[in-house]
Amino acid sequence: MWLENRTGNANLIRVDNDKGAISNIIDFNTIRLDVRNEIDEMTITGIPEIATSKVISGNGKYTLDIGQNTVKMKVQAEDRKL
Repeated sequence: MWLENRTGNANLIRVDNDKGAISNIIDFNTIRLDVRNEIDEMTITGIPEIATSKVISGNGKYTLDIGQNTVKMKVQAEDRKL
């Protein structure tokens, strides 16, 4: 008999991007990226804390407006919880 211990961790450790912006973790639900005003597009990729968790929505290319932009990402833990 094999028993699997699946983790319920659906947290992101960081958000990578193609513009070199540094991701700042505010809390488990909020990660902030600060970019220059002249950047109008960005591709982002969420990186889960646990390698067996996966981002199921939110990765991709986004058009940015000047000011605050919000992107929602969903991470599925190994035990299938969001």
